[in-house]
Amino acid sequence: MGMRGEGKVNHKVWIIKSHYPERYGFTKFDANKCILLVRNPMDAIISLYNMVATGTHNCSMSEDDHKEFNPYFDMFISQEISVWRDFHSYWMDPDPMIPTFIVRYEDLLSDPKETLMSLFSFLLNEKSLTGTLIEALIDKHTKKDEKKEVYKPRVGKINANKKKYTKSQISQIKQLSGQMLRRMGYIKGSKTSLKNNTGFYSDDDDVALSHGYECDSLVKYGKLQQVNMRYRYDEFNQKTLEDVCKESYRDSVKHLDDLPSVEVNYNGD
Repeated sequence: MGMRGEGKVNHKVWIIKSHYPERYGFTKFDANKCILLVRNPMDAIISLYNMVATGTHNCSMSEDDHKEFNPYFDMFISQEISVWRDFHSYWMDPDPMIPTFIVRYEDLLSDPKETLMSLFSFLLNEKSLTGTLIEALIDKHTKKDEKKEVYKPRVGKINANKKKYTKSQISQIKQLSGQMLRRMGYIKGSKTSLKNNTGFYSDDDDVALSHGYECDSLVKYGKLQQVNMRYRYDEFNQKTLEDVCKESYRDSVKHLDDLPSVEVNYNGD
């Protein structure tokens, strides 16, 4: 189900897709930054469920089959929502080992230009990309009539799968991952849920129960480290951008010849 060129991890590759640490790839590679792509778990879990059930990226189970196998879906949710929560916590808590930037799937669809501008600021260690070639290219490729995919997967939509979950299944998601949902802006009424209308879950007793899955410290990289599990993804990104744009960080990566540079004087010609 892969594409030609997948699996390349040498100096010719700038960005490498990985499921680490949930899954290990076929080889190790060095990385100096991480892009953490996040999606509402109700959409992410059903997408994975369809892929597992059909063995494809572009087919989905029928409504009848989904209802028939709902008991298996129950077990699948229980497993995968814990993986979803722990996966994101690994890259966020405590301070990540390498600079990490969070990109929400919903923001890519709703506000692609702003999302990509922020992402490339992170990648290029530049506070502003206004007036650059990068901005011109982002403008070009985020136009509504621009074809964006290199193959035709299932149609990606925002919060389109809620009807496939029972009330008890949604409660389970909130009980097991409510605080991470809040941090990612998916809880209704939270500050970050207002961006692109991503308040998909009500703030109730189920979310409160998820406090039990938080911790004040954890062992990571072989050391006991203190954890702050209260900051939101936007605060996380703001701190990351501040860090990578500091002269001290920029100086520390000057020896990496394969890091791209940005043309800051691009005038639109």
